[in-house]
Amino acid sequence: MIALAGGLRDLGVSTRIAAYSDFGDKVRAAGCDFVDLEVSLADWWESQNAQQPDWAKNPLRTLRALRAGGKVDARATATRLADIVKPGEGIVSGTLSVGTAAGVAALRGSQVVAVHPAPMTPSHLAEGTLDPVTRRPSLANEWSGRLAARGAGWMLRPAVNEGRQALGLPPWTARDYLGAVSQVPTVYGVSPAVMPADPAWPARVTVAGHFLCPDSEPVVPDGLPDFLAAHPGAVYIGFGSWGTSVKSGLDAACQALALAGRPGVIADPDRRGPLPGTGTPVFAVGEVSHDWLFPRLAAVVHHGGSGTTHRAILAGVPSTAVPISFDQPYWGRRLAQLGVGAAPVPYRKLTPAALARAIRQMTASPAIAARAKELSAVLSAERGPAAAAGTIATAFT
Repeated sequence: MIALAGGLRDLGVSTRIAAYSDFGDKVRAAGCDFVDLEVSLADWWESQNAQQPDWAKNPLRTLRALRAGGKVDARATATRLADIVKPGEGIVSGTLSVGTAAGVAALRGSQVVAVHPAPMTPSHLAEGTLDPVTRRPSLANEWSGRLAARGAGWMLRPAVNEGRQALGLPPWTARDYLGAVSQVPTVYGVSPAVMPADPAWPARVTVAGHFLCPDSEPVVPDGLPDFLAAHPGAVYIGFGSWGTSVKSGLDAACQALALAGRPGVIADPDRRGPLPGTGTPVFAVGEVSHDWLFPRLAAVVHHGGSGTTHRAILAGVPSTAVPISFDQPYWGRRLAQLGVGAAPVPYRKLTPAALARAIRQMTASPAIAARAKELSAVLSAERGPAAAAGTIATAFT
């Protein structure tokens, strides 16, 4: 959203970013106005991890936990949004908050535009469907997309209705939720080279291109440049915001690197610097700028989030996903289908041997390496924030 806010400012549109307290420093550092929702995402993750260590290993438990977690601060978040949105002010919402944004918009006489990082609009195309049934365009794929939308409604609607009650609005049925969300103008902040637009989609749906920009001040941990210089051909393994919930996955990552005969950099919530007893040189990092790190590696293994997927492609290195939930299996499949990585290794089936095979496949294939560089050039030419800003500005006029 930070890059999108910049694109809107370039068009003369004033912007404010309302987000969890955890993101305040990052938003302000980018020169954007920050509105604190006064809710901490990190606190929820910490409490969840304390209750159920390695809870992400069970997909059903993961969905139930996230469904329940969405309700915890839903009333406070909806009330806070209603307080800060001015009458007639446009609202740009992410996937998780679009239902609440629609409620606030109804009270304030505002227009909502949804920005999604993964396919939410039913499509005949396999490339535009979270869980396609056929490889070729088909009605079955479209129905799969409709089922995915219902699944999203099942997870998000309890929180939306908590917020609607706090705002004095009637609760939504499943049909109400799907009907309202499907009519919201939609912008996808993803590359059309990775997730192509379906020609059958209505004009209100746009695939603008990725929103990634280089960090103005890259975060590079002390000792990491020297480690990479001393150990060329390193492979990165990280699980994004899920890192604190997949402790067994970090152990498997170190073992996989040793089996593959590769040095590595792993994202670890607790450890820092060179790790002892791993069987191969491994450097643990906390926060690190991916746009600095990824181009310096032989390959990248990540959780399959949309942003990290695009960042790895943009870096021009092979990448493979270890998906946990949500849209991550989709992005993992797309990496393999596009020829820039190995087949995904689902987290629930993660073993050192399986991950080592994926690492060896990525690092030993000239075809994968060449295709990764080719697709990187395509993404480098995209100007997603500017394209999305133009679409949004038009929607608000």
